[in-house]
Amino acid sequence: MRLGATNGFGPESRIPAGNVPNDVAVGEMDGDGFEDFVVSNVYPGEVVVHHGTGTGSFTAGLSHVVGRGARPLAVGRIDGDERDDVAVAQTPSAFVEGGGVEILLAGPGGTLGRGGRYATGTQPEAIAVADFDEDGRPDVATANLLSNDTSVLLNIGGGMLGPEARLAAGLQPIDIGSGNVDGDGHRDLIVVNRGSTNGQGPLGSVWTFRGRGNGTFDPALTSDPILRAEQLTVGDFTGDARDDIITSSFTDKQYLRLTSSPSGAPGTPSPIFFGRVAQCFATGDVD
Repeated sequence: MRLGATNGFGPESRIPAGNVPNDVAVGEMDGDGFEDFVVSNVYPGEVVVHHGTGTGSFTAGLSHVVGRGARPLAVGRIDGDERDDVAVAQTPSAFVEGGGVEILLAGPGGTLGRGGRYATGTQPEAIAVADFDEDGRPDVATANLLSNDTSVLLNIGGGMLGPEARLAAGLQPIDIGSGNVDGDGHRDLIVVNRGSTNGQGPLGSVWTFRGRGNGTFDPALTSDPILRAEQLTVGDFTGDARDDIITSSFTDKQYLRLTSSPSGAPGTPSPIFFGRVAQCFATGDVD
């Protein structure tokens, strides 16, 4: 971890994260006004919460076992209180056949309690939390690598999710995000699929599903082909009130920007950086 400074970032500090950490997210799990962070560990299958003190330091991690295969996670106020809850996706294991999502509800003091397990497509590789039906409650969506689809689970209240709805998402969807790509105010789904595991098969692409504001989506609009597309992030990088997309081509070793059109269709992939592609990346106003 590096803390922000006037002209960049301070020195690195290391925080023990557990065995085989896979994903990390920032939220406020204990309601004290200070940012906390949560890490998923594949083995033994746990979620570890580190509570922020407001000084850039964190408490020792509190472990919550969810079962082998805990991988991508996201945070949101799923039960509607003042504390962020955790949604963690699980790959197939003795605990979860095919794959699924477990909801961990934050209680007083930032402790996490089980809020339920829900079936998804096979091997969810990424997860997003957003209010797709505009009822004021965060919903959950996953990108399912081996069933070639995405699962959308709408929040039905009380920290519970309804049954999944599936959307075909191309061959091997690997990452998922949410934004407003067409500028209509509804939350849309964005999925990147990589086409094949070695870059020698079908080309990957970015798929956008325009949200209707009721938890359903229009048919997908797809980008031009991208060789071994991997990760994505969403934001309004052009200042036109429509969210754009940045993804990476693992084989071509470049980052690509796809500027959204008024229809919500992803634009032509435009290289913005060449070099060694990182496994994961994010964007923000760092300066």
